Amino acid sequence: MKKIYSLLAALIMLQFSLTAQTNTNPCAGLAKFTYNITGNTVKFTSAPNANISFHYWKLGDGATSNDANPSHIYANGSYRVVHYIKDTVHQCYDSAVAEFIIQSIINPCAGLAKFTYSITGNTVKFTSATNSNINFHYWKLGDGATSNDANPSHTYANGSYRVVHYIKDTIHQCYDSAVAEFRIQDTVNCPKPSFQWKRDSLNKRSITFYNTTGPLPTIYKFTWQFGDGASSTDPNPTHVYADTGVYNACLIIEQLNGQCKNYSCQTIIIRPLCDIKPDFTWESTALNPLKIYFKNISAPTTSPNVSFSWSFGDGTFSNDVSPQHLYTKPGAYQVCLKMQVTNTDCIKYICKQVIIDTPCDNLYAKFEWKQDSVHPLRGVQFINLSSPLFNTTQSGVRWNFGDGTTSSEWSPFHQYNEPGNYKVCLTIKYADSCYKETCNTVVVSRPDINCEEISKFRFERITNDSLGFYFVAKYRNPNWKYIWTFGDGQGMLGSEAKHRYEKPGKYTVCLTVYKSDNCASTTCMELTAGNIACTDVQFKFEYIKGYDVPNRIKFHAVSNAPLGSVKWLVYNTNSSSQTPVILYGIDPTYTFNQIGLYKVCAVGYTTTGCYKQYCDTLRIDKIVTPPTCELKIYPNPASSYIEFDVQAETSGSLILNIFDITGVKHMQLQVAAQQGNNHIRIPVELLSAGYYTIEILQSNGRVCKGKFQKI
Repeated sequence: MKKIYSLLAALIMLQFSLTAQTNTNPCAGLAKFTYNITGNTVKFTSAPNANISFHYWKLGDGATSNDANPSHIYANGSYRVVHYIKDTVHQCYDSAVAEFIIQSIINPCAGLAKFTYSITGNTVKFTSATNSNINFHYWKLGDGATSNDANPSHTYANGSYRVVHYIKDTIHQCYDSAVAEFRIQDTVNCPKPSFQWKRDSLNKRSITFYNTTGPLPTIYKFTWQFGDGASSTDPNPTHVYADTGVYNACLIIEQLNGQCKNYSCQTIIIRPLCDIKPDFTWESTALNPLKIYFKNISAPTTSPNVSFSWSFGDGTFSNDVSPQHLYTKPGAYQVCLKMQVTNTDCIKYICKQVIIDTPCDNLYAKFEWKQDSVHPLRGVQFINLSSPLFNTTQSGVRWNFGDGTTSSEWSPFHQYNEPGNYKVCLTIKYADSCYKETCNTVVVSRPDINCEEISKFRFERITNDSLGFYFVAKYRNPNWKYIWTFGDGQGMLGSEAKHRYEKPGKYTVCLTVYKSDNCASTTCMELTAGNIACTDVQFKFEYIKGYDVPNRIKFHAVSNAPLGSVKWLVYNTNSSSQTPVILYGIDPTYTFNQIGLYKVCAVGYTTTGCYKQYCDTLRIDKIVTPPTCELKIYPNPASSYIEFDVQAETSGSLILNIFDITGVKHMQLQVAAQQGNNHIRIPVELLSAGYYTIEILQSNGRVCKGKFQKI
């Protein structure tokens, strides 16, 4: 249509041009028009004439119109408008042109009347914008009052108000106004509601809500909104949700006059009904009592949407519905069956103790021992009394004498190097899966001591104190009398003593021991108090093998000067690698993992800057895996955290792992530990409900384990 009008307009202009060349145009002047500008809007008005049946406007910005009196909105700028008309009576044409400029009028006072206000009780303080050109203010305060102040204050009654601020700028001779609305009401302290809820044990979708807000005046009312579109005004309502889902249940408190409203909300989760029941039975065969047949009697067992996971209590698992399992040895095993509805959190467990007996249970290990009562260090005769036994040569026999040595003889004779209490264990292997072990404590008494020997003693410097010393008698007996003299006029009684000299120097220390009227002995040794010259520093180390783990060695550095630090280098002479294991500390503990001869060197650094090196060799004849320790975990069951204590033999890192009953690792942490007891607290709120095993690996290879339930 626009193209048709444009073509017609072109024909009119052509006709107008031809007519003007031939004779006088009777339409001349009929296209004249006037216009009126309001802001950016222009109203065009053409001359009225009944003979004019056609109008066409070129509005100067690309727009056109066929109205007789069009209006048009312009952007700021200069425009040229052309108006074309046609007189149908005289069949003539005419046009008229007008040019104008559109420029919006900007009020220089715009925004100068803006103001802020603050409400204190029923009083409102108004603050206008600062401007030196404004010399006139007029306020309509909304309650009939007015003010000419720049920043008035006014006290209101309770209610809603509309305030108008008028200003005049005397420089620019312009005006502006601003409006604000507010409400004045007495301050009301609306209490915060609180509530608890409990799920019905039989119907998991039935929730009872308990209002715990406390007594309030009768001007308040309570409303419950359960998050599913339902509500209640009962004090402690019970609501049954129709569908599963997550709901935001709220308790709303408000004043009857509407001046106060507050609320408290909690999330309610309605889960699908977990209507499953795991259960199982088991049985073994006489031919192989270690092979167990598990029968799954869960309800349901044949649904394709249900999966099963078995944990047999020996570190192995299965996903079969009714599995068979072959145990490697008899014992009591905690067998757990996990039942889960696929792709849901509907999970239930059942655990039962499965006890496996074999003919091996009728066998036992037993021994006796005898020693020379006059010369106890000459040896101990062990007598194997294990029974029943038909052929001793067909059984595996292993003795552990508690001093790091072993024997495979049936009834061995063993000689100990030192007196003491030794834990001796006898292990009998009757078959590949049948072992019996018994242990007893063998006491190797100390032979009578020569009277001249009873006063021997040793001494050590106190760490970081060059004038302090510890003194210890070699032989201690509560019935003997011990007298120390320190060479500086001081003395002390007892089998142990601690003394600090007032000044450096060389002193003769003596210990006198009275055993009886017929036996007394005195031993004297010379020591140097104070800083010792590096050439006089003496340094060495001693070591003790572990009682139960003979490959765990505890080292102890000894020096006549205070030690600041000690560096240890452990070389394996059986290995081609010459890279040593490096330890630090005065008395570190190290667990060797290979049998063989080792060279150990210690470099001691004194507090005065001296250093000495001492090397020795030791042989590891037996490797014993550090025993597993049990963790006492609490609370158990746990919901958000667990706590337990771990005894660490050395300072270092503990590696902590948490596994579920299917053996899947859910958490691994590294925890710094100090030597001795360490109390550890671990968050478990992110774990799913179920049974878990926690395993802690210490730096010396010792493993600690514990079990807990997450609810």
